[in-house]
Amino acid sequence: MYRYLSAILALFVLTAPTSAGTLPYILGVQIHHGTWVERPIYFVLPTVKALLRFAFSSFRDDVGWAYFEDGRPLALTRRLGALARVLNGTKGASRPLLILTNGKPDFNNGALPTTDAARAGFADFAERAMGEIAPYDPIVEIWNEWNLGTGTRSKRPGNPEDYVQLVKATYPRLKAAFPGSTFLVGALATDLDPIPFLKREWVWLGRAIELGLLDNGDGLSVHLYNVCRPRHERRPSEQIRRMEALVELLDAAKPGANYPFYVTEVGWPEMMKGCGFTEDEQISFSGQFLLWATKFPSLKGVWLYELKDSGVDPDNLEHHFGLLDFHYRPKPYFCGVSEARTILDGARFVDERVGPGAQVALSFDRSGDAVSAIWLAIAGDPVPFTVPDGAKARFLCETATFKEGEQVLLRERPLIVSSGFGAFFAPMPTKAEADD
Repeated sequence: MYRYLSAILALFVLTAPTSAGTLPYILGVQIHHGTWVERPIYFVLPTVKALLRFAFSSFRDDVGWAYFEDGRPLALTRRLGALARVLNGTKGASRPLLILTNGKPDFNNGALPTTDAARAGFADFAERAMGEIAPYDPIVEIWNEWNLGTGTRSKRPGNPEDYVQLVKATYPRLKAAFPGSTFLVGALATDLDPIPFLKREWVWLGRAIELGLLDNGDGLSVHLYNVCRPRHERRPSEQIRRMEALVELLDAAKPGANYPFYVTEVGWPEMMKGCGFTEDEQISFSGQFLLWATKFPSLKGVWLYELKDSGVDPDNLEHHFGLLDFHYRPKPYFCGVSEARTILDGARFVDERVGPGAQVALSFDRSGDAVSAIWLAIAGDPVPFTVPDGAKARFLCETATFKEGEQVLLRERPLIVSSGFGAFFAPMPTKAEADD
């Protein structure tokens, strides 16, 4: 079975697109050349090769304040030299999303910049950093996961009042100096209700919006994890529900604006210690999410966390988010992302239908071909589905093809139904071919 799956993956990788095509939103991936500067866990040449080979239209990484700013010129090519080499190696092929983040010891002992002096220092850094990264046409985030205290020594969560003050000190300067660039605010980690039994949505964000957050950015970025939630909540349906609530909040704050938002982190790590996902869930849930997210016209981008495993410790969940393993080899999980992307290339979302037995059916127009993706949003008894006349069907990352009139038992793995089936799926080997 492992040999068979390996052969499928190998064939898919060899036939993967060499360009990102036209997707409903930017599809990118997280890397870590600007984060792990002192102890690298990513390596420049393999990263560049992977970004180009697998045609990610964007990658996301940090431009750390403390690493960038030490009083000497050409800061990006010194301690952030690995990131600079990736930027140069992918220029014109993969657009960077760069995060201006990380506390600097000169201010608040490296804690969140919450004083007037620290905010002014950060804004100075942000403008200087933009001067070096602007030639790469980046999308830029102002800080990362402020609400968790990420990027600081203390890891003490930050409040919305201080974050909005930082944004107000930074965004107007950046926009005035670089009017053609896109600056995102938020980079918000999971926004849990501080009073859990009330189960309110986006409480931290709601307060930040009241304080003027959306008036000081070109878009909102959020992170959507449910890695360690109870099993029944660890599904894309839960993430889509949160996105629906997010859009309602944005529409209420900015009526008629279709305020753009970006999911700058989402991922499905391997199962361990009661968290994470099985291999089947990784493929099924990544495919579901990427297909389902097209229903939001104001969604402008999704960045998967992350390109490759950041370590090899079998007991460390943080080491196992990668689409590729630590040595840059594709994992089965990668197939779910790749095939979903291939389906979405040139596709336009048409509608969403919900049927009995927790069925979800999405319809797309793909260059005149009607394409459907159908699955069960909740694990349960399989539900029968008959392939319509003139169509064929195949489950994501599986070999068996179903012809018109055949009955298929639906499950969580998306079933792709299309009359133009062969146009967007690479040919799959037979079992005999895979065993050779």
